[in-house]
Amino acid sequence: MKKLLYTSNMPFDMSDWEKFPIKSVYAGTGCIMAITDDGAVLQKIKDESKAARTEYWTRVNQISISKWADGLAIGLVEDGTCLIAKRAARFMCEVTGTFFEALNAAVKEWKNIVQVEASDSLFALDGDGNVHYAALGDYCRKDYSEVLSWKEIRRIVTGTQNSIFGITEEGKVLCAGANCREKYKNLDDFSDIVDVFPTGSECEELYLVHRDGTVSEYRTGKIKGVSCGEASLPTKRLDGNFGYSVYALTKDGAISGVSHGNFEAPFEGSLGITSFAVGDVDYSSPFVLAIGQEG
Repeated sequence: MKKLLYTSNMPFDMSDWEKFPIKSVYAGTGCIMAITDDGAVLQKIKDESKAARTEYWTRVNQISISKWADGLAIGLVEDGTCLIAKRAARFMCEVTGTFFEALNAAVKEWKNIVQVEASDSLFALDGDGNVHYAALGDYCRKDYSEVLSWKEIRRIVTGTQNSIFGITEEGKVLCAGANCREKYKNLDDFSDIVDVFPTGSECEELYLVHRDGTVSEYRTGKIKGVSCGEASLPTKRLDGNFGYSVYALTKDGAISGVSHGNFEAPFEGSLGITSFAVGDVDYSSPFVLAIGQEG
């Protein structure tokens, strides 16, 4: 039996979600979303004017919510196409001087997509290992242009802003964006990575999960006492927020803090967690949301 888990600082009333058979959860700033076993999409958002019309979010396999802009979300449909939370996107287009129609049209053109990400732009990874993006503003359009030349990517991860990482099937890591391009020039030194997560308002720290399950920080080396379990291909093992808070899904189905020596677990015991997400409201202390198993 699945169990909905969340930390005591969760800013939303979760009582109505308790009755749903939720299989995956997602979080950003000011917003959380979920996909149920029967394909429904749920959302809770602080600013209701930016709420997604979730009744039209059907056959969705994955969601990403921006940690930069309230409610800015993108969904991956099972046929490999994408959809976006239009109210939040329209608002951010007005802020950044971007034509919403152009942004929406660009996303609609994407096909054969296998993963999506949202930050200060919208990103998609296709089944051939190519990365696509729809920028919010001219600066982002130029800042991320090099991702179009990336090849054989199997997972993408965004920072809060001006940052994206791509992981190849072999575990090599690439990055683009002003907040990480100069900081992480030695990523070629790593060749066995399955997940990464940057933290800090300008990606000052980068955490990496190796294929053998160990976790390390880019500059300081491996973190003792935490293992995410072996993984042969890139997959989600880390999440967090910009405030130097990063959490890992461990091999025994628990969540452990890994940043700044913080190994505090947001939930007690090994709960067989299969999906988790980290969010915040107004860039405050992060909350953790997860799906575990009863008993």
